Amino acid sequence: MNFALSLLRRAGGNARRLCASWPVALLLLLAGGGGLRAAPAPADRDAAFAEAKLLYEQGAYAQAAQAFERLWTNGVSTVALHFNLGNAWLKAGKPGRAIFHYRLARRLAPRDRDVRANLRLARTLVAGSAPPRASWWRRAFQFFTLDEWTWAVTGALWLWMLLRAAGFLRPEWWPRLRPGARGMAVVTVTLAVGLGVAWSLRPRREAVVVNGEAVLRHGPLEQSQAIQTLKPGRELEVVERQGGWARVDGAPRGSGWVREDHLAFLPR
Repeated sequence: MNFALSLLRRAGGNARRLCASWPVALLLLLAGGGGLRAAPAPADRDAAFAEAKLLYEQGAYAQAAQAFERLWTNGVSTVALHFNLGNAWLKAGKPGRAIFHYRLARRLAPRDRDVRANLRLARTLVAGSAPPRASWWRRAFQFFTLDEWTWAVTGALWLWMLLRAAGFLRPEWWPRLRPGARGMAVVTVTLAVGLGVAWSLRPRREAVVVNGEAVLRHGPLEQSQAIQTLKPGRELEVVERQGGWARVDGAPRGSGWVREDHLAFLPR
């Protein structure tokens, strides 16, 4: 266990990680994200991040995790933050919370090698926690995030419109521009179909067991018969939520009900 934990990469705070989630933030702002929480000022955020990193480097992993969590509570959500939170919680002996934050980091940067490697490591420390491996074609469509699909469709559409506009303004150019415009139209439609498929393949709401051992029950009552106990780190699909309980799939013994206070829910 200690040897495996020692393989963790030291928490990184480079600019690439800090900026990796800008497309998500930009799309939310363009959409009028009035529900966004006010994030701390950049200077305060950087100081708090540096303080949390220092605690991690000093071996105070639980305190470091709590310091990183305060940044998240105040509206900061970057690859660097969730990656460091995963590292800190894993070192602090909380694999469930580590997997949850690695999953959040992977949502923002699905191809980041460090995030993927540390998520695999955390899953090996929680036997059987990983969800079943998706089929190759699902993985192909989910290789890019929905934001990346959207940006690709938008860029292709703009290029097609620019070619059409150039041909309209300069008719003598159109014979040379026509093949490119037609090709870009095909690319735009293809990417739009890909975006639609990727959207349809979104998983149901997912959750990770993070607090104690969650008891999976036949019904949403403490008196309901227990099916099995789920250890922290177990990744589940949420079917429905009702009165402080969640009906979940993905447990070894099938579906059942778990108290919500044992779970951390991943956004769709």
